[in-house]
Amino acid sequence: MLQWKLLSINDRTMEEVAMKTAIKQIFAKTKTPTKIIFATLALGLFVHSQANAQIQPADINKYASAMKQSANNRDLNKVAEMIADDVIIKITRNGKSATLNKTEYLKRLQKNWQISNNYSYNIQVSDVIASGDHVKANIITQEVIGNNTYVTNSRATLSENNNKAVLLKAVSQVTVK
Repeated sequence: MLQWKLLSINDRTMEEVAMKTAIKQIFAKTKTPTKIIFATLALGLFVHSQANAQIQPADINKYASAMKQSANNRDLNKVAEMIADDVIIKITRNGKSATLNKTEYLKRLQKNWQISNNYSYNIQVSDVIASGDHVKANIITQEVIGNNTYVTNSRATLSENNNKAVLLKAVSQVTVK
């Protein structure tokens, strides 16, 4: 016996709820093999299209706003949600380079918060180009840590995860002002 779990509209898109409701109604009206096969195929196509949802340039503005708020609130968990688990962040400063994974990046961020009472973070996004399931953008961040201002110019790649943009890769140049 098939069981359906319809999620609330807050958990899924209106389109998904409507599709699942329509398929459930097909099953309720008849159990013929043709209609069961049709309903199963329709659901499969719908789920596939949802899994391959494309990130939009507007999602990057939401990402930037959320990142600014999370960093300024020193909310490590929220920042972590906006970074892919397999992220690669390459940072160059004064000719020296380092490649950071998610854990290393978050540790550095947390250290910056701990050493500064007046930490602030700002972010600007430009030159957003959508390509399939990724978006590339130029991102400039400005972090004030103590008496120093760190400006980071990055070319970043972001993707969609759970209907939110996440950072996949960044190649960054850091300068101190």
